[in-house]
Amino acid sequence: MKGQIIWTREELEAWCIKRPPWALPPLAIIHAPNLHSVEIVEVSTVQGMIYSVIISFPPRTAGLVRVSISLNGKTLAGLSQDDFRYSFLLADRIHRGDVVKVIVENTDPKFSHQIGVRVDVDTKRMKQVGQKAKSLVS
Repeated sequence: MKGQIIWTREELEAWCIKRPPWALPPLAIIHAPNLHSVEIVEVSTVQGMIYSVIISFPPRTAGLVRVSISLNGKTLAGLSQDDFRYSFLLADRIHRGDVVKVIVENTDPKFSHQIGVRVDVDTKRMKQVGQKAKSLVS
């Protein structure tokens, strides 16, 4: 794998400032050899709210490559598509030490494929949710 899976909003903003406006936002690139499954695990070093999951498929992979992304065993997104970038809007909490797992299953008998993934986390959103909960209790 090349790149990180979990990105905070601040990290993405800092990355984008250093790039031209037409540059595509970063993705972790996972290489899946033909007829193999690849499992990548990343442990969260941040806490906040997952606000989106992005999966990018190369051309000619429909029905051949399946991607599943989970948080502590709970599936956030699972998809098998062709030549497209999908973004799922979510509102799941993530804490330090939580495990994000990406599984790429390549059933293509001839070719290996590279899939891009990213989990976007808003670290400020978790604090706001916690403050609102405290004010409701008091």
